[in-house]
Amino acid sequence: MHRKPTFDLARLMAAAKEGRVNLGKQRARDILLPMMGELVTCVEFACAVVLALKPTDFNVTKNLDGVLYDEYGIRLTGTLLDQFGLDVDAWYVKLTMREGAWGEDVFCLSLHPLEAEMNCVGGRLVPSNRDEPS
Repeated sequence: MHRKPTFDLARLMAAAKEGRVNLGKQRARDILLPMMGELVTCVEFACAVVLALKPTDFNVTKNLDGVLYDEYGIRLTGTLLDQFGLDVDAWYVKLTMREGAWGEDVFCLSLHPLEAEMNCVGGRLVPSNRDEPS
């Protein structure tokens, strides 16, 4: 089965390169803030994760209350984990694009450690820690 995201990865990355990534829903903030300490660091992390996404990380598009969101599962590199002081390398990302004041913004509804197995285009991703084999 060939699946394609609703939002072009190049557009997502262009917005992330300019820092136009927002975190939605309290849950994303509640999970990230204790890990990173400051909201600005959470947003920097979100930008870095979007920039690290590959087409093979895509899972599925979901429709929530009429808004389309692309769902990804990503295994972060050791460099990215070290940069943000993280141990968990498998992450869940659910995002959309919205028109902002300076162009298109990425809006992350969810950004947290992967909680359940995910079947991405590139294969199965399971929750794990960086010390476990991938």
